[in-house]
Amino acid sequence: MKKAVSVFLVLLMLAGVFSFTSSAAIIGENPDGTTIGLVEQGDGVEFNRGTIIENRGSVGTNYGVIKKNYGIVAFQRADSVIENHGGTIRNLFNGTVKNFGGKVETVFGGKVLLFGGSVDDNYGGTVIEYKKVTLDLIGASAEGLAEENGEQWIENGGEFVIIPDEGLVFENAPVISGGDIVDNGDGTYTVKNITGDITLEAKGKEPAAEPQPEAKKTQFELFAEVLYLLFTLLAHLLMSL
Repeated sequence: MKKAVSVFLVLLMLAGVFSFTSSAAIIGENPDGTTIGLVEQGDGVEFNRGTIIENRGSVGTNYGVIKKNYGIVAFQRADSVIENHGGTIRNLFNGTVKNFGGKVETVFGGKVLLFGGSVDDNYGGTVIEYKKVTLDLIGASAEGLAEENGEQWIENGGEFVIIPDEGLVFENAPVISGGDIVDNGDGTYTVKNITGDITLEAKGKEPAAEPQPEAKKTQFELFAEVLYLLFTLLAHLLMSL
């Protein structure tokens, strides 16, 4: 009886191990030159030296490339760029994180471009915060903005310029929220002193036509007018006789 119970327990343990390993795929190492398209939620890679297109699971230490992260990266040590979309980078030692959501817990080195989400602690890296810029421009354009993830951004404390299209002038001064706008005196405007996300509206129009000076008469035209006046005067004199 005891032997039967022991066999049953062993089988149960084996079934548990099989169940765990079948529900979560854990890869020890993704070698250099190898690409994984997707690490699914619940799956993991202990050491990544190759490329992971999208991580929704977990990566222990990254020495390679993770293009988009929605999961967890415990240690980022590669000099590469990660787009973080709602995931977590636990420890950043090297490389660049473009953070659109989620968070970077601890920065020891490298760089975080903070478009959204947060950084908990920074002990020696670089964190640059960006503000979102929403433009409603007609007949005008903006210079000095960064484009990321299909949207436009300005570095916190930065400036950018609004310029009318060639041959146009601004109908009115641009309307802005989230910063100050300065007339440069040359038909352009600078946005500065940014306090938050920017919303800006501007419209260009054709400039008003300048009055054309009256064309000067030629000497021949002046001579003809004088002759006409003389003949008219002579005709009146003859009629009065």
